[in-house]
Parts: sequence; C-alpha cells; structure tokens
Amino acid sequence: MVHDPLKRKPETLAAQGLGWVEGTTRSVTPAVYPSTTFLRNPDLTYHEGRKCARADNPTYDQAAALIATLEQGAGAQLFASGMAAIGAVLTALQPGDHVVIGAGVYGGTRAYLERIAGPWGAGLHAAC
Repeated sequence: MVHDPLKRKPETLAAQGLGWVEGTTRSVTPAVYPSTTFLRNPDLTYHEGRKCARADNPTYDQAAALIATLEQGAGAQLFASGMAAIGAVLTALQPGDHVVIGAGVYGGTRAYLERIAGPWGAGLHAAC
C-alpha cells in the first residue's frame, strides 16, 4: 500500500523519513557513502547516472526528498557546506541582479560577493 506523504503530518514525515527502507540491507536509517566512485556499464555509461559521490551522493537522496516533501517543492538540493550552497545560488546571478545581505553576514559570503559576483555585474547591498 502506498501512502500519500502529503496526507501525513510534517512531524510524522520527518520522524519516519518518508518511510524509506534501504533496499539491500532493509535498514530504516539511510546508508552513508563518505566517498565513492560508481561502476561503469560495458558501454562506459554509469549505472543510474551516478558518476562520483562528490557530485551525486546517494547519502543525500532521502534527506533531499524529505525536505522537498515538507516544503511542498519539486525538489531539494543539499550541499556539503554553506559556502557550496552560497556559491551555487550566486553563480546563477545575471549582470544587473542585486543581492541584499545582512550586515553581520559570514565574511566568506561578503568576500565572494565583492570579489566574484561584483565583477560579474551583480550589485551588493548590505542591510543594517
């Protein structure tokens, strides 16, 4: 029987991790893949499209699905660090875009905006 996750309370979804069960071991706790590469098929393509855990780590699949469900989004993207997330978002800026940041923002964020996004043409505005 398939349950519609949107008909459950958010607390239940979070506590049960969407009810996922790991396929090989039947663990209800997701496996952790600290680093790996993935086996290639005879035609040199990758099984299920996964190439390297740095870019596509199966450790994050359940957490991303849970966040997307809780936020009622089409998907979620997880990052290994805050700067990785900031970099991904800020590289989507176009010339003329503006970024408003708090006065107490992490220094690496401010430096990224001033040294990289600024020369691209993005405006930086610090809020008080």
